[in-house]
Amino acid sequence: MQVINIYSILCGSLKGFDSTILDNTIERILGHFSELKDVRSLLYFNHSISLGNIVATMYPLEYPNSGLPVDHPELELIYQQYINLDFFFYFTRIVTKGDLMARVINISHEFQHASQYTVDKKIYMYGCIIRHMLEDLISEVRSPIEYDAERKSKIIAYDLCGDRAVNELIESMLSNPDVPREFWEVLKSINIQEEFDLKNKILELWEDHKIEEKIQQLKKSRIKNYDQKKVIEMYNFANT
Repeated sequence: MQVINIYSILCGSLKGFDSTILDNTIERILGHFSELKDVRSLLYFNHSISLGNIVATMYPLEYPNSGLPVDHPELELIYQQYINLDFFFYFTRIVTKGDLMARVINISHEFQHASQYTVDKKIYMYGCIIRHMLEDLISEVRSPIEYDAERKSKIIAYDLCGDRAVNELIESMLSNPDVPREFWEVLKSINIQEEFDLKNKILELWEDHKIEEKIQQLKKSRIKNYDQKKVIEMYNFANT
């Protein structure tokens, strides 16, 4: 992947921050993503604690409503300075200032989403629709596209940081009452030796929960709320 790393000017105020170390970490992670070699991306590292409740996120920029938050127009101004970008990645202080494992887990996770989109846009978008429409049945971190990204991040973290260190971090997070447990429970449960067929899992859920029929019914409805319009927009884009 061809990357442009942008650091918020205030990142320099973060104690111990060294952009060259972060650049090197990104390069090592990219060694696991040969499928992204022709992709052009902008990685923006901020000094802020979070963007809403987001630590890190990825936006495919060909999607007409890529999801860049309307209440953060400065992000759009940043990426609009560059042409022919495929993805925009946003990372908050937890990643920017974090240790190696925090960076590897979060950056790898978002790169895997870019990989999912690059390999099969339709399946990725269907995965986003499933995550949205089945949120009452399947929590976000257990939805197929998220599970797949968590699995890839664990594989890369084992490679770059060592399985012992990663497992110790997971146990440490699980023993901390202030840390939400589910993400770390899922990460712990993943056996990286077991294959995970993302496409088949998404298509299985799509059929089992009659997502296609529900979307066609939504499209015929005269009155649609914001979430319903969003689902239809994702579906139409997936099938273009």
